[in-house]
Amino acid sequence: MDKLDLILEQLKELKLITSAVINRIDESDAKIDALSLDLHNIVGRVTVIQESQERHERLLEKLALRSIEQETLV
Repeated sequence: MDKLDLILEQLKELKLITSAVINRIDESDAKIDALSLDLHNIVGRVTVIQESQERHERLLEKLALRSIEQETLV
Protein backbone atom coordinates (compact mmCIF):
# COMPACT_ATOMS: atom_id res chain seq x y z
CA MET A 1 0.00 0.00 0.00
CA ASP A 2 1.57 3.27 -0.99
CA LYS A 3 1.22 6.61 0.76
CA LEU A 4 -1.71 7.77 -1.39
CA ASP A 5 -3.70 4.63 -0.58
CA LEU A 6 -2.93 5.09 3.10
CA ILE A 7 -4.08 8.72 2.99
CA LEU A 8 -7.28 7.76 1.16
CA GLU A 9 -7.99 5.01 3.69
CA GLN A 10 -7.47 7.42 6.57
CA LEU A 11 -9.71 9.98 4.84
CA LYS A 12 -12.44 7.36 4.51
CA GLU A 13 -12.09 6.52 8.19
CA LEU A 14 -12.28 10.20 9.14
CA LYS A 15 -15.45 10.58 7.07
CA LEU A 16 -17.02 7.62 8.91
CA ILE A 17 -16.04 9.06 12.28
CA THR A 18 -17.35 12.51 11.29
CA SER A 19 -20.62 10.99 10.12
CA ALA A 20 -20.99 9.10 13.42
CA VAL A 21 -20.31 12.26 15.42
CA ILE A 22 -22.87 14.21 13.37
CA ASN A 23 -25.46 11.47 13.95
CA ARG A 24 -24.80 11.56 17.69
CA ILE A 25 -25.15 15.35 17.69
CA ASP A 26 -28.48 15.06 15.85
CA GLU A 27 -29.71 12.51 18.39
CA SER A 28 -28.60 14.75 21.25
CA ASP A 29 -30.35 17.74 19.68
CA ALA A 30 -33.57 15.73 19.39
CA LYS A 31 -33.33 14.69 23.04
CA ILE A 32 -32.67 18.28 24.11
CA ASP A 33 -35.68 19.47 22.11
CA ALA A 34 -37.87 16.83 23.77
CA LEU A 35 -36.59 17.81 27.23
CA SER A 36 -37.21 21.47 26.44
CA LEU A 37 -40.83 20.71 25.50
CA ASP A 38 -41.26 18.65 28.67
CA LEU A 39 -39.81 21.47 30.74
CA HIS A 40 -42.15 24.06 29.20
CA ASN A 41 -45.07 21.73 29.87
CA ILE A 42 -44.03 21.31 33.51
CA VAL A 43 -43.56 25.06 33.95
CA GLY A 44 -47.06 25.63 32.56
CA ARG A 45 -48.54 23.08 34.95
CA VAL A 46 -46.69 24.55 37.93
CA THR A 47 -48.00 28.01 36.99
CA VAL A 48 -51.56 26.68 36.92
CA ILE A 49 -51.04 24.98 40.30
CA GLN A 50 -49.62 28.20 41.80
CA GLU A 51 -52.57 30.23 40.53
CA SER A 52 -55.00 27.66 41.92
CA GLN A 53 -53.21 27.68 45.26
CA GLU A 54 -53.42 31.48 45.40
CA ARG A 55 -57.18 31.32 44.72
CA HIS A 56 -57.58 28.72 47.47
CA GLU A 57 -55.58 30.84 49.90
CA ARG A 58 -57.77 33.88 49.16
CA LEU A 59 -60.90 31.79 49.62
CA LEU A 60 -59.62 30.36 52.91
CA GLU A 61 -58.81 33.86 54.11
CA LYS A 62 -62.34 35.04 53.28
CA LEU A 63 -63.85 32.00 55.00
CA ALA A 64 -61.68 32.57 58.07
CA LEU A 65 -62.75 36.22 58.26
CA ARG A 66 -66.40 35.22 57.88
CA SER A 67 -66.00 32.65 60.63
CA ILE A 68 -64.42 35.24 62.93
CA GLU A 69 -67.22 37.69 62.16
CA GLN A 70 -69.87 35.07 62.98
CA GLU A 71 -68.11 34.14 66.22
CA THR A 72 -68.10 37.77 67.32
CA LEU A 73 -71.85 38.04 66.59
CA VAL A 74 -72.64 35.05 68.79
